[in-house]
Amino acid sequence: MKFFSRIMLMLYSVLMLFVWGCMLLVTMFQLHYVQVVLRRTGEVIGIPFLEQPAVWLLFVVICLGGFFFSIYTFLIGFYGDKEFKSIVKDNSIGFIKISAATFENIVLNVIRKLGGIKDARAVIKINEGEVSVIVHATFLADVNIPVLCEESQSRIVQSIEQCTGVKTSSVKMIVDGVQHAYRGRVE
Repeated sequence: MKFFSRIMLMLYSVLMLFVWGCMLLVTMFQLHYVQVVLRRTGEVIGIPFLEQPAVWLLFVVICLGGFFFSIYTFLIGFYGDKEFKSIVKDNSIGFIKISAATFENIVLNVIRKLGGIKDARAVIKINEGEVSVIVHATFLADVNIPVLCEESQSRIVQSIEQCTGVKTSSVKMIVDGVQHAYRGRVE
């Protein structure tokens, strides 16, 4: 979830926590002005709210549900999508759960072994039992970028499928920049 969306969800959740909390307090303590409003509303509609305790109980349950749901949405906004996504593979004895961090480590190990890439980070997306990889890389200036990207892509696919048995749907290479390899001066 994007940062702005998380902030908006958190603000909305705080607002709804306040609204549901006030409604819950008002309902539970049955404040006088609320009783007057409900009595007059009941007279207009023809439903005597205050004479039916089930209506109060239902209202309390609805307020509690809204209050706890607001807490839940606030926590989603606060923590974001930090839920560890993984792929579960069944076998004859049980199952194997492979996390996204595992795929990320495999990709970064392949990149390190190749050489020619100064810095890299990998983003793993898991969808319907397949892995999609996006690699953001800074290359050294003296390498052929298209050739190195193709070689990286094929080795990443081969390594993921060989190590985990999971199909790789795509490997996207994003060139973030080129950096000169400066050698220190030896005296």
